[in-house]
Amino acid sequence: MIPRSVKSSPASRTGATLIELVAGLALLALLGTALLMTRARLIHQRAEAESRLRAVAAADELLSAWHQGADSIPRQSAGTCFEPSFTWTTKPIASSAAASLHAEVIRLEILKDSRPATSIDVVLHVEESPTTSP
Repeated sequence: MIPRSVKSSPASRTGATLIELVAGLALLALLGTALLMTRARLIHQRAEAESRLRAVAAADELLSAWHQGADSIPRQSAGTCFEPSFTWTTKPIASSAAASLHAEVIRLEILKDSRPATSIDVVLHVEESPTTSP
């Protein structure tokens, strides 16, 4: 027979049970999964932001090249950018406010994989044709 002082009582145990260990591992796995998902989302958002910055830089290069005069900006056209992964399109946008100021609005869209990456509306002064008086 074992003396009473050597026997361990349930209240004096100091180790963790198997259920406590499994619950702790489940919480740790949940936190790890949340961390990995957050990191993946951050990487995706960073790639999107860098792509938009490159699209804005491509639009800036195009507008700088076209800035020689109002006639050099294509009114309804498309082409490839200096950045090979981007294409551009231009189209006139109807605006009564611009027309009242003898101007027109041309929208420049920069596309990546046929999806708009950025767009810029350019307001151009329209030269009035001289009217002949009778």
